[in-house]
This record gives sequence, structure tokens and C-alpha cells, in this order.
Amino acid sequence: MYKIAILEDTPEEAEAIRSALTRYASEHKLPFSLRFYPEGGAFLEDGLDFDLVLMDIEMPGLDGMATARKLRERDEDTCLIFVTKLYQYAIEGYSVRAMDFVVKPVTPEKLAPKLERALRQIDRQRSSRIVVQTGESTLWLDAAELLYVEVMNHTLYYHTKSGRFSAYGTIKDCEQKLAPLGFARCSNSFLVNLRHVNAVSGGEVLVGGDRLPIGRTKRREFLQRMAEFAGDIVL
Repeated sequence: MYKIAILEDTPEEAEAIRSALTRYASEHKLPFSLRFYPEGGAFLEDGLDFDLVLMDIEMPGLDGMATARKLRERDEDTCLIFVTKLYQYAIEGYSVRAMDFVVKPVTPEKLAPKLERALRQIDRQRSSRIVVQTGESTLWLDAAELLYVEVMNHTLYYHTKSGRFSAYGTIKDCEQKLAPLGFARCSNSFLVNLRHVNAVSGGEVLVGGDRLPIGRTKRREFLQRMAEFAGDIVL
């Protein structure tokens, strides 16, 4: 099931988006749910548990760009597609990591390739969940929520946005599992999610507010991975 939000204040335009989405879902046999919002404030108040947001830029009250900025303060990963009449507004969307934009009027032919790209990204995000065994419990963690992994006294500590979890295992095995998802070792003790790196200064890397040491033997490889990862990001 894909959960989709449509932010559009014009009923006719909202119906055009709904119709294009329904046609795509029917042709590809995809289950989805839709929620409609006439402006950004109601959307933000209603929670942000969506896989994809289709957002008009020109709306009364809180417009699309302001709503997107507030969305990104709380959620870095939800797929966002702007719907607009003006190309110059769409270009501003890159500052809030919009995946794409659709120029009005929305038609099934215009929307289909955008949806295909967005759903591929959503599926990749879903497939990035990892299993962590913590004592008698089993956790499924979203790799995107994981800031870094620390090893100390033969115990792995998973530092996430919602807290820290400990588990048995080796940092080497953990690295093999997470390296394809954008993680790299900055030292023998720390495995870092490169998406959450805020800064690299001297011999330290800032991740989620924590300063982690960059080991002398890992420095060159880590900085190379950082450069490669930054080049792969589409903003």
C-alpha cells in the first residue's frame, strides 16, 4: 500500500491529479490510499505519515514552498513532487529536495513517468530495513533513520533518530550489510550513515549532533566515500 497526499486548493486540479493517479494504479495493479488537503497548514497538523506528497506551489495561507520547508524539518525522506503552472517555481524545489515537478494541467501522460520514478525510490527506501537482534527482541530498523553504529566492548550500539539500541555482532559484518546503503567507517569503532554527515572538520565528523573521530588509517577511504556519495545525491 502506498500512502499519498495531494495538496491542491482547486477542486478541478485535485480531481485531475486523482484521476491520473487512479489510472496509473489501475494499469499497474498498485494499492494506494489518498488524502486531500486544500492548504499546507492542515497537512502539517494531520501528521506526515505519507510515502509520496503531490503539492501545489501556489496555495492560500501556507504555500507549497513554505509547507515543503516545514516538512523537511520533520521528514527528510518522503518523496515530494511539486505541481505548478510556472517552471521558475519548480526550480526552487531543489532547495527542499523535491524529486520532480509536474506542469499543470496534470494529465496521466505527464504524471506517469514521475510516479514511476517516485515509486522506485519508495521501494528502495522500504528495502533498506535491517534486522537487529537485541537480546530476546528483534527490531526492524529503517537504515535511513540510523545515524551511526558504534562498537564498544564487543557490543554494537545503533544510534538512531529515536534512540540507541545495543546488539551482538561485529562491526565488520555490520559494515558489509550497510555499505551498499551509504554507510562508511570513519574509524575502527564507528560506521557512519553518510546521508547524516553535517560536517567534516580536522580529525572529526559531525553526525546527528555527535562528533566522531576519523581514524588515521580510515581517513583517506572515508573522505573518498564521502565524495563519491555526495556526487550520487540528487538535490
